[in-house]
Amino acid sequence: SKIISLPKEAVLDRQDRKIVFTHQDGKAKWNYVKIAHENSTHFAISSGLEEGDEVIIKGNFNLAHGKNIQVDND
Repeated sequence: SKIISLPKEAVLDRQDRKIVFTHQDGKAKWNYVKIAHENSTHFAISSGLEEGDEVIIKGNFNLAHGKNIQVDND
């Protein structure tokens, strides 16, 4: 299985689990993830994401599953 590296700000703690929001069809999707390793800036995700998922890195703190989102690709 592939390891996906993400900046730490993309990963949130909810209910004592790690989650990452992805963008799917204009909505935020909540994904439980497993952390394989970490360093000072990144987490290595071992499961919970698929290659090609559009991960939301900024503005993710107040998101909810199914919330409509507008993508700003700056």
